[in-house]
Amino acid sequence: MNTFYKIYSRLCKSLIVACIVCSLPTTGFGQENAFGCLDALRKDNGFKEIKLGADISKLPEYKLYYLDNDDSLDADSCFKFEYRDQDIRVLNGLLLDLVGVRTYHKKVTNIYLFFKREDGYKILQNFEAVYGVCTAKPGPFMYDWRSSNVNLSLRYQATSDLGVAIFTCNAIDNQLAEQRQKAKQQALALLSPVNLRSM
Repeated sequence: MNTFYKIYSRLCKSLIVACIVCSLPTTGFGQENAFGCLDALRKDNGFKEIKLGADISKLPEYKLYYLDNDDSLDADSCFKFEYRDQDIRVLNGLLLDLVGVRTYHKKVTNIYLFFKREDGYKILQNFEAVYGVCTAKPGPFMYDWRSSNVNLSLRYQATSDLGVAIFTCNAIDNQLAEQRQKAKQQALALLSPVNLRSM
């Protein structure tokens, strides 16, 4: 009876230790066979030193260059920059092709990580290690992690040479969506029969 109790007691202790170890959060990129959690996406709020919603002036000006030398606003009244920094382009041993930043009223709205398509699965493994399993899979080679303040999309379709991961500030993205909706309604109002007759 004592022997049975000792074995049973050891087994229970082992199971408790195993449960505690398994429930520990994983942090950092590249942990083999480990899965992170979505809380890390919310807490990180961006990629390395680039934080979503932060003022672009917080980043060193000498590292920011207009993407494709285009200093004009896009359709959403946003500017797009390339962030030139060798260290930020390294993701767990992989060299990203380019890190881009999109701003709205000088606030970081999106962060783009461009990479070679063949590195897509390694990027996916890194994201799963830090942020857990994706919350949505809209299509082949398409993965989304959606949280309250930050969304992350990963795309590396076979038809393109480059893949992209996009971090999005949901608060600013919602503002942009409202702005687009208002512009659409104004355009439709201008095309209404009453307005067309008065032209």
